[in-house]
Amino acid sequence: MDVGSPETTTETTVASTVIDTVAPPPADAPIEERQEFEATVDIYSGAYDDYVPVGSTISVAERRTIVAATAVVFLMPAPVPVSRRMK
Repeated sequence: MDVGSPETTTETTVASTVIDTVAPPPADAPIEERQEFEATVDIYSGAYDDYVPVGSTISVAERRTIVAATAVVFLMPAPVPVSRRMK
């Protein structure tokens, strides 16, 4: 089967759709189960915004907001000090 063939694209789309519909484990689930879920599914795809990853205290959506705000602040130019002399 060719990599660019419609069959491969359809199979990939179906597979990613099935993976994206997997329900995340509850917060009180064993850590091993949550780690396996995180390794299997892309939790940052947008489908799991309420999920709190192992070792974190904030949700995926909150993390995304913090990263975006940090990037904006980091990319803003620094203010240029202007000194005015009074005579």
